[in-house]
Amino acid sequence: MVMVKEKQITIRIQTLEALLRRIPSDHPKRVLIENEYSKRMAGYKGEKSLDYYLSFLGEDYYIFHDLD
Repeated sequence: MVMVKEKQITIRIQTLEALLRRIPSDHPKRVLIENEYSKRMAGYKGEKSLDYYLSFLGEDYYIFHDLD
């Protein structure tokens, strides 16, 4: 398997991380932001965990991540 385009943390996740660093802990929207961040990170980690299994495919396969 050849990784043509490596997986990267999305701009959305980076934005949520920055927002969580700056927003006060008692802000009414903080819980919503934390939930969104948790869901997106779980998805990212799940996709990253697939890389292990995809590595068994061999050199005949090309992997492209995040194509729009």
